[in-house]
Amino acid sequence: MRRPASAAWARAGWLTACLAACAGEPPPLHVSAAPLAGCVDPVGARYPWRYRVLPPAELDARKAAFAARNPGEWSLQLNERGLVFHLATTDPSIVAADPDHPDGFSGAELARWSAFLRDNAELFGITDPGSLHLLVVPIAAGPTPNVAELRQYIGPVLRAEVTIGKRPGDKPGIAIDGSLEPIAACPHVDDAALAARLVGRRYVETTAWTRPAERDCGMVPGGSTDACRATPLGTTTAKRTIERANVSVDHELVTVPLGGGWFAERHLACIAVDLPAVEPPQKILHGPEGELASSTVTPTGRAPRLPLAIDVVTGETLDASLCPLSGQALRSP
Repeated sequence: MRRPASAAWARAGWLTACLAACAGEPPPLHVSAAPLAGCVDPVGARYPWRYRVLPPAELDARKAAFAARNPGEWSLQLNERGLVFHLATTDPSIVAADPDHPDGFSGAELARWSAFLRDNAELFGITDPGSLHLLVVPIAAGPTPNVAELRQYIGPVLRAEVTIGKRPGDKPGIAIDGSLEPIAACPHVDDAALAARLVGRRYVETTAWTRPAERDCGMVPGGSTDACRATPLGTTTAKRTIERANVSVDHELVTVPLGGGWFAERHLACIAVDLPAVEPPQKILHGPEGELASSTVTPTGRAPRLPLAIDVVTGETLDASLCPLSGQALRSP
């Protein structure tokens, strides 16, 4: 769902302004502009998100700006991007005991801390403060209080969260941990369309087989012997046609170096296949002790190499090396 940029985000522009004024503009990064036309999400409109690792002086400047906007005693730790890693206070002028809700959050408290996150949105990576919604997560009875969370998802996967914990007792306190990721809310390619790129495509699967080392080889006097080494038994090939059930689509935020200390984050879908195991012929298996050592798939015809890396915001096909390795997903050699 697309949402317009809120006024609160416009007011919280000092972080972006500092990036430009303190260090100059980031190096250019070519992206396909057409899909972003009309994307009013504040992250998508400036996609891909570009940042740099901040020097200590700039981190200190952000802490000073936070202190100026938020009176009282706070303990603030920022990550390398200048976003909140940990924030806590036991200052009685900020946190007061609530006998009616000693281990949880009242509606008034949720409203108060929601407003606090909105007022400090840029330090928490919140790009759309108007849609902010805190979720109270009940925790089993005991000394640990209930927790309020601001959760961020890519599809069904929890990607990041801001957690607000309430400490009851004689000296009540509040601890806020984490920040959100720069995820654009207006992707232009969905999982079904991504999976369809592989369905019906043909590959040749090459499987290598080995006889494993003997389990008790370490007990052999004299150290290393042939019994301590896996024995290659050969390879088999099989033609495979991809079905929808074989396709996996994993969403990842990947960091791309731009040079000059700048980086960009892109929202990728890494598409791969997970094929049912093939049964080795007996002439290769050499008995029940043989086992699969490795498997790769080679594209034929118009089938793409695997894994397939697609930027879901722009629709561009990117270098497959950006996708993290997966032990379950087969790869093209």
